[in-house]
Amino acid sequence: MRWFRITLILVLLGSLAYFGYVKTRPVAGPSAAPLQKPSPSTPRNPVPPAPAIQPIAAQPTETMPTRKQDDPEKLDQEIIARAKAAKLSGLQQGMPDQQFGEWIQETFSNKATISWEVNDCGENDGSGHQEEVPICAQVNLDFPAGEHGQIWILVGSEHVRSHAPTTLDGPPGLFISLFIDQQKKLCGSTLDRLAQWANGSRQDPPCKPAR
Repeated sequence: MRWFRITLILVLLGSLAYFGYVKTRPVAGPSAAPLQKPSPSTPRNPVPPAPAIQPIAAQPTETMPTRKQDDPEKLDQEIIARAKAAKLSGLQQGMPDQQFGEWIQETFSNKATISWEVNDCGENDGSGHQEEVPICAQVNLDFPAGEHGQIWILVGSEHVRSHAPTTLDGPPGLFISLFIDQQKKLCGSTLDRLAQWANGSRQDPPCKPAR
């Protein structure tokens, strides 16, 4: 019994010493991987930069296209230029193949004062019901003694009701040639007769023969 008691005491003492060790030993926590600093050249979880906000420019208000109106002065210049460029042979049979404006200058510059204008060939009745009227380039010849000559060259047409741009197409043509004497008597004339009278090769008025 004595040895049994001694053995029991030794077992109890060993057990107490073991439990005391367990309570006092340090407890190691779960190992954690060391934190790695991100590389400066490759940032961690890079966030794409926000797009730059561009100011929106004000847009012009859309408008319906409008038809450009003729410049009256420029249009008149073009009509007169077309008349001057017309061939005499195309205005009157038997006349030379010469530009009308050149012929006017050579034939009448020393005989009369020359002026040009554009009109409706006297065909616009002012009613507003006409669809279109002709357009003429008119050359005026004022002679020193009071006689007067007019030559109207048909160049195009003007659209009265629709107000569409003036039409300038086809070759110009002779609309009418007039002579007014000192007594204001008016008669029709041919181009060659008017030129002959102005150059003094004939004395009687350059009127067309009566038919």
